[in-house]
Amino acid sequence: MEIENRLRKLETRLSSIEKFIAENFVPKSKTAQTETVTVAPVSAPAPVAAPAQTSVLSPLKKDDNSIRVPNYAPADPNAKASLHFVDTQAFNKVKAGQSSNYLLMPIAVLGFMLVSFFILRFGVDTGWLTPIKQLFFTVLLSVLFIAAGFFYKELNNEYIRYLPGVGVLLLFLAGFGSTNFYHFFPKNAAFLFIGTVAVCCMLMYQEFRHTIYMIVGAVGAYVIPLYIAGEDNLTLTNSYFLLMSLIFSGLACWLNLRPVYLLCAYLSLPISAIADYHDNDLLHKSLFMLAHFLIFTGGMFVHVYRSKQPLTKVELLGFAPVVLLFFVIQYYTLSQQHPVAAPVFIFLTCVYIGVLFFLGRKPEVAKVEEEEIQIVQV
Repeated sequence: MEIENRLRKLETRLSSIEKFIAENFVPKSKTAQTETVTVAPVSAPAPVAAPAQTSVLSPLKKDDNSIRVPNYAPADPNAKASLHFVDTQAFNKVKAGQSSNYLLMPIAVLGFMLVSFFILRFGVDTGWLTPIKQLFFTVLLSVLFIAAGFFYKELNNEYIRYLPGVGVLLLFLAGFGSTNFYHFFPKNAAFLFIGTVAVCCMLMYQEFRHTIYMIVGAVGAYVIPLYIAGEDNLTLTNSYFLLMSLIFSGLACWLNLRPVYLLCAYLSLPISAIADYHDNDLLHKSLFMLAHFLIFTGGMFVHVYRSKQPLTKVELLGFAPVVLLFFVIQYYTLSQQHPVAAPVFIFLTCVYIGVLFFLGRKPEVAKVEEEEIQIVQV
């Protein structure tokens, strides 16, 4: 008996569903037959029923594989009922074409680089492209790239953001080639030029909000002078690196860019150690390394205290390897000249890091004064 009752309930539900589908989704005929005939006098003709409106949904063909989407726009009696048909094959072709468009940009860049290489090689072989002309065209092309990036910034195109980055790379190459290969400028002028370009590149992040400018600015500021510097001007090289660390630390605090501290710390410490590799004055090495370490750790503490945002676990783990690297370099440098002072220095540095950690772990949150709301009765 229970099975029969359940079957009857299922039959009633199915019949109600079929009735609903028949009333709403089955297309009606264009003209509806009149069900009743009104009795009227002989002189008055019988009223004729008005034709019914066409259904919003039209029937599909049996061999049609397209997706039917009903048009929910308000019905217009003068307009014909319409449907939006989406062909699945055409949709897949369009989607595949859009995914293949992502390869157009790298291919175009590669082709542009190959053509430029052959043109440059032809100009150098014929003697027309002199070093002065090479420097002039490189600077001109980089300025055009940077100006185009700022001019078309409102288009919100992903590729336009890379144009000033390419221009900055060309400026770095121009400063490196004109100093290291053609010797147009002295090394101190090259350091000043590269440092200015790096600071401008870091400031471009405020306009384009792309991490490529932080990476290019930091790498260009620390790596390119390493190849320009020589063994005869180690003090000038170390002073330049120290100045760039100080400038980048200030920019990171001003622009609220915490990754700059980590990126520049990972670049400045090993590069300064490589630049001072031929320096026999171990105290000179240790002082410059300590100055870099104090700049970045102190700058991070000032930023945390100023922004009222403590360091996260990811940021602490990110700083752990660079602190360990500093300990290893300093201990190795000091142990060669003062074996007793090396452990003492490491202990004092650990105390310094611990104090900064506990002071910056929970910065005081600024209290927000509650505004008084006055209710005025009208």
